[in-house]
Amino acid sequence: MLTILGWLNGFTAFCVVFCGCLFGIFFIYKGIKIKAKLLSYAGLMIILTGLLYLGPCVDYFTILSINHNLDNSYGLYGILSYIWITPGIVVMMYIGFELVLPKIRNIVIIIYSFLGLIFLYHILFNTMDTFDFKYPGNSGSDIIDSNFAQGSIAYILIISFVISIIGFNVIGSLIRSFQSSGIIQRKFIYLSLGFLIFAIMGTFDTLFSPGFVLFIVRIIMLSSWWFYFFGLKEAPTKKERRLHERIKNLEKIEFSLLEMLLKDNPPEIVKEQIVYHIENRICLICKSNVGGFNTYLCVKCGVLYCIKCARALSELENLCWVCKNPIDISKPTRKIAIEEIEALEKSLIQKRKSKIKR
Repeated sequence: MLTILGWLNGFTAFCVVFCGCLFGIFFIYKGIKIKAKLLSYAGLMIILTGLLYLGPCVDYFTILSINHNLDNSYGLYGILSYIWITPGIVVMMYIGFELVLPKIRNIVIIIYSFLGLIFLYHILFNTMDTFDFKYPGNSGSDIIDSNFAQGSIAYILIISFVISIIGFNVIGSLIRSFQSSGIIQRKFIYLSLGFLIFAIMGTFDTLFSPGFVLFIVRIIMLSSWWFYFFGLKEAPTKKERRLHERIKNLEKIEFSLLEMLLKDNPPEIVKEQIVYHIENRICLICKSNVGGFNTYLCVKCGVLYCIKCARALSELENLCWVCKNPIDISKPTRKIAIEEIEALEKSLIQKRKSKIKR
């Protein structure tokens, strides 16, 4: 039966593997959706990072299934955990050099791919000499522990990988942050923190036996993934943010206003209609009754709008449909672009479909 430390070790390993795959897929999807290539690569890197705990995760479920540890006669525990380092370091260095020194990125990738293959060879074909495995006194009472054998080729390479991450990715991103300002500066700081947390926590967990602080170490390491996300997520331009806010406001407009805008932009209004709406206290746009605080009265022509349609107009052209006087004098007036009309049309169709489904 598993000890408390065994439960802690196995369950946290499972959480890291599961969350790594889940977050990685989300980052890849988000990167493809917003066309942020490096965010998709970060998703792949996160999946590979999570799989570094596949060894203890498989051992954990083996104990739960048969009450015995994983058969590690040929070093399967170490293989399951560390074959992911080779593709992981290549992707990580690609992201780092793409951001810091893109001109030598391809050369760096070739170098680290070669070093990664050497590392992978020793993991696969020299496994028992590469790792020092520690087995529990009673099979099934704890998770197998593994450390790199000091002085082995894999040990030297893993140390060099960690130094590379700190030297190029952490310090390089930090230097770029000092050379930048605003949102770009913040993004490089996020990336620097993400790489630093991964390097420190990963090294602590891989080369040492953290014991009961294991849970804290792995939770802190999980936080590095969100630093990658915020550092690599594409920030919208001011123009895109304004358009997003405008469309967001347009979605709140009544269906009647949308339809009238789409048909006539705005419709031709005759004098008789104006008189009728004023006398009967009816909103010129949505035809609802108005009164009290629900009323907006054009200061120039006296035509009536309900407060909802008046606000909607102020977000659109900011012009009275009759006299072309500004609805809100604190805002500029403008003509609605055809692209916005098309966006409105699509929004209207989608809303109608969602209403029909209900």
